Amino acid sequence: MRAAMMALVLSSLACSHEEPEPAPRCGPSLVEVDETCVPRFDACGDAQVPIAGGGCASVGVPKDGCAEGFRHESGGCVPLLPSTPCAPGELAIPGETTCRALADCGEGTFGSIPDDPGTIHVDGAALGAAPDGSRSRPFKTIQAALDAASATRSTIAVAAGSYAENLVVSRAVKVVGRCPELVEVRGASTSDPTVTLAGAAELRTIAITGAAIGVAVVDTKAAVLDRVWVHDTAYIGVAALYRARATELVVRDSLIERAHEAGIASTGAVVSIEASVIRDTTSARPSVPAGFGVSALASTTASKQGATVSVRRSVVERSSLVSLSVVGSRLSLEGSVVRDTLTRTDSKSGGVALKATPGSSGAPEIRVVGSVLERSRDFGVEVLDGTTTFERSVIRSVLPDQPGATGGGLGVRGGELTLLDSLVEDTRGAGLIVAGNARIEGTIVRRVQPLAAAGTGELGVGVLVLPPRTNEPGPEVSLKRCLIDDTRTAGVLAFGSTLAIAASRIRDTHGTSNGVFGDGVVLIATATDTGGVLPAHATIDSTEVARSARAGIATFASPVSIVSTRVDCAALDLVMVPTFVDAKGRTVAADATIGDLGGNTCGCGGAPVACHVGAASLAPMAATPPDGW
Repeated sequence: MRAAMMALVLSSLACSHEEPEPAPRCGPSLVEVDETCVPRFDACGDAQVPIAGGGCASVGVPKDGCAEGFRHESGGCVPLLPSTPCAPGELAIPGETTCRALADCGEGTFGSIPDDPGTIHVDGAALGAAPDGSRSRPFKTIQAALDAASATRSTIAVAAGSYAENLVVSRAVKVVGRCPELVEVRGASTSDPTVTLAGAAELRTIAITGAAIGVAVVDTKAAVLDRVWVHDTAYIGVAALYRARATELVVRDSLIERAHEAGIASTGAVVSIEASVIRDTTSARPSVPAGFGVSALASTTASKQGATVSVRRSVVERSSLVSLSVVGSRLSLEGSVVRDTLTRTDSKSGGVALKATPGSSGAPEIRVVGSVLERSRDFGVEVLDGTTTFERSVIRSVLPDQPGATGGGLGVRGGELTLLDSLVEDTRGAGLIVAGNARIEGTIVRRVQPLAAAGTGELGVGVLVLPPRTNEPGPEVSLKRCLIDDTRTAGVLAFGSTLAIAASRIRDTHGTSNGVFGDGVVLIATATDTGGVLPAHATIDSTEVARSARAGIATFASPVSIVSTRVDCAALDLVMVPTFVDAKGRTVAADATIGDLGGNTCGCGGAPVACHVGAASLAPMAATPPDGW
């Protein structure tokens, strides 16, 4: 009986045994398409790109990458500043959410100015015996105190009052006011600066205004403006000039407002701007294209010395032409805000946050780190034939308000661009315009609208790569770990160039309401000056192109190689057209190829499938870059 029961149990177990399912042919980071294992692409967040094979990588400014005085938000940084404009004479730098005075006025005639031995005192309201510069018998003018100062460093303490003087400081002295709110030097001359620093002098806690330049620093090192309020000058607020020898100036914790032509201008000088505000610079002369917040020019002397300007943790706002203007000079912008660059009311020109061009001293050099440039009225950043580095920075809300405005976020023509871990968003025309060699990594370009009203077909491109101006070779541009999101005509549009896209995501290319483009990546050949063809060469590697209204990837008379890439939810997966339209509107025939290097998938929902090449009947937009490019 026991043997029979054991046989029954064994028989039952044998009947209920299920054969194990075969192991998947592809590993966990791969999916199978047409018996081929290809990389898997996961869904990712708004500031992430998928990694071919699974997982996501954050892009844009890193969460711990914002500078002091900024908070991180959705792949970018937002400055912490007051919600309403500061009153005249008050300021706030990044990290300060309320406006403040430049300095405390203290108590007594001279406030908190130390009464050190050798201090020379000035009080325009003093009465009594003949002045000797002592606290009890102060001079009545600052110039009298300067004349009495020794050749060694002296301190001149200035009591409350408005001093109608044009001063020349040629000695190593400190001119210290009780506070800018109560002490003002008002220049009367229409040709001479209110204050000229021709020695290693310092101005502290004092206000400067006048009918010409506010402060001129000439042929001297170690000049300092500390908590100085320069305001309502008829010409430049602060000018630093290299004439016969090197000039260096530090502007610290200061406010320059309502100057004309330029807030701070360096002509061949070394200028360091720290924790300061430059605002409301306009032009006094309709015929002069000026209205610069900060201007950097080469010296007009035989040396042609370029200027070197650094701006740190500062704010440049409401300039009426260009906030930061660089000609043949070097500019470093760190942890700062440049915003609300306006067009001129008289000429309808300008509205560029940062513009750099070559000059007599050579090409410009631009370095921007941890900064935000926002709400300019024509263009964000425009650099011609220079070296440009942007890192952990934001360009946002370029809002063209005049007919003919270019409308780009960041544009470079010639030279070299390095753009790392940054964000360009809410622009019109194009997010990036590249007509030079460029390395773009870890960057987000999103929400790009057509230049004019929606539906006109005027660009709306995330990254626009333009052909060379002559028969020279096209630019070489690489995009790595980039997110191009929410564009119109194209996510990436490249004419006559060499393009490498790797480990990126290009998604939501909508097209315009009148049906212009809507392609994730577009390559278009151009005609050379001699009638030849300059194709656009591209390699697309480990990239997702998603939700394109027309084609995921389209090539017009150009070769493209694709490897380990997914085209998701496009009306047409791939398009290959053996013609292009030249600048004169003529259709030109040339070869187009798509090289499948393996690991590519397409589809829309469900399991991925093999990609298909669409009809070759599409016609591209002609190569018509914006004016000036």
